Amino acid sequence: FNNTSDASGTYPVGTTTVVWTATDNEGNSSTCSYDVVVTDVEIPTIDCNSVIGLNCNTYASTDVPVTIEIPTADTYTSTIVVGDAGTLADVNVLGLNISHNWVADLTVSLTSPSGTVVVLDNFDDACGSQANVSISFDDAGLPAQSYSCPPTDGLAYSPIEALAAFNGESMTGTWTLTIVDGADGDGGSLNA
Repeated sequence: FNNTSDASGTYPVGTTTVVWTATDNEGNSSTCSYDVVVTDVEIPTIDCNSVIGLNCNTYASTDVPVTIEIPTADTYTSTIVVGDAGTLADVNVLGLNISHNWVADLTVSLTSPSGTVVVLDNFDDACGSQANVSISFDDAGLPAQSYSCPPTDGLAYSPIEALAAFNGESMTGTWTLTIVDGADGDGGSLNA
């Protein structure tokens, strides 16, 4: 039936005839056959409690641009208020756009309504004195900090801390993107 020495395998519902043939060194052969009968009498069931509906929502900040002041090092924030209810399964940061003439000064993080903080990037480890940022962050993105400098190719990269830290939390509330400008003398803006 299935060209195996023991006729093992998966058989369809119904009757399948398996034929065995034995042949000796002289070319003499003999055959025998038997039927494999598969019946399916079990009623199918479904567990509706395990069916999960997923919604993918995109939220955009409405308080940008945020100016990053030149004279002193400081912390800058942008917030998004999510009124929808739901439990998080995957969070991505799309289209982060920062104008700044020395990205090595910047550390960018995201804080959930529950207070969980994920550091997205500290560009000083990768881009030194390069200017500007225009990338996205996704745990399934390219490896963290594998971008060419300056990081302005618009592609998605894994953050240096996993966004999966938010999984299982409520999405409802105020989300805060924080930029720490760790050195004075340079400025710019959070554009998106």
